Amino acid sequence: MKCELCHKKEAETVLNLQKEGREIELYVCKACAKKARAKTSLEADEHAGTDHLPKNGETDFPGNLPDVLSLGDELTNKVASAMDDLFTHIKDATEHGMPLDEALTSALKRNVRSNADFMAQTQHFPLKGFPATYVVRDCLHLEGLFQIYELQDVLRACSIQDVYLVPYDADGFSAAGHLYEVRYSCPKEELKDCIELVIEREKRARSLLVTESSRVFADSLGRALAILKVCRILTQGEFVDLMSPVRVALCERLLKGIKLAELDHLIERCDLEKHNLFITEEEANRMDDLLADEANSLFRGVNYTTRAMRIFL
Repeated sequence: MKCELCHKKEAETVLNLQKEGREIELYVCKACAKKARAKTSLEADEHAGTDHLPKNGETDFPGNLPDVLSLGDELTNKVASAMDDLFTHIKDATEHGMPLDEALTSALKRNVRSNADFMAQTQHFPLKGFPATYVVRDCLHLEGLFQIYELQDVLRACSIQDVYLVPYDADGFSAAGHLYEVRYSCPKEELKDCIELVIEREKRARSLLVTESSRVFADSLGRALAILKVCRILTQGEFVDLMSPVRVALCERLLKGIKLAELDHLIERCDLEKHNLFITEEEANRMDDLLADEANSLFRGVNYTTRAMRIFL
């Protein structure tokens, strides 16, 4: 039996929908079921007055990806449950005499274990063969989508397709550098189509950064360059975060005095997986000082190109 929505794939599940005040039952494929449930969840959010992130221009994927998608009750409940579990663990541990630093460390290990199921159920997708301007550390670099406020929509749309863009959280920076590892549990053919759509969306976003959104991007880039040239302390998480607009500027031929390969080499060296989580404070401070010195030296001679001056000034 064919899916009663797309009429292409074989029906695999039953979907209950409200139509004209009554419930109807449809036999559909899994892909159509996901899209329909996402749409229903979004409509419920809008009816309840839920605000969504601002959007500049078109925010729906071309093709068969949905547009703005809510997290959904199931995922929200999982997040809330995980947070409650961690806070309860820390509270119980400290009340029973465990020092706070040990309680936090053990909570982190619990969180790692709680992610084990996700890691086991999904696979890492190597991005070899995709354009280097959008890939670093075997991750998608999505600064453009972040700058024009479309990143969250894209992340949610991907997750509906069982494609997960996983960020690095380092040194207090959430989604440091807007680098996203690709993990998936969908067929590879669908995965590649999805990644190509994300890259196309990022490409369009970057074009806006040098046209309609140039003022905002110029501010972000200028702040990053100023810090990199004169900072005295620089954590690895902050460094990667500052590198993000700089890397886009290099790809768009807006900077001179540094090469993209040099920048990517520095980003590759950074410990975003938190291997150095348990080093001493003195050692961490020394590393921050050395990284600041290296950044000062590297960016001292970096300046805007003529193209950048025409766009920004």
